[in-house]
Amino acid sequence: GNSILTIAGNSRKSKATVNGEPTWLSKESSFQSIPLHYVLDELQRQYDIEISTEHIDTTQLFTGTFSNKNLELALQSISVPLQIKFNLDGNKVLFYAEEAP
Repeated sequence: GNSILTIAGNSRKSKATVNGEPTWLSKESSFQSIPLHYVLDELQRQYDIEISTEHIDTTQLFTGTFSNKNLELALQSISVPLQIKFNLDGNKVLFYAEEAP
């Protein structure tokens, strides 16, 4: 199926299924060409954590999913495809560039 995604007043149709099943049923958040800062906002909301970034373009687009059940897996699901690193300290997460400018 499809979903409607609204960001900053702009709406667009988005795919909301993986293997024919809505991603929320498998406790995942799914994104298709969404600015990273929206993805990080959702990660923050799902896990009640505080996220900060260093030397990362948070306007870059992200396509993928992350688990809503396993924080470590969720962090890897975002960081690996974008080739960024993260540091988890309690309820605080820092995403940073592998090579800072």
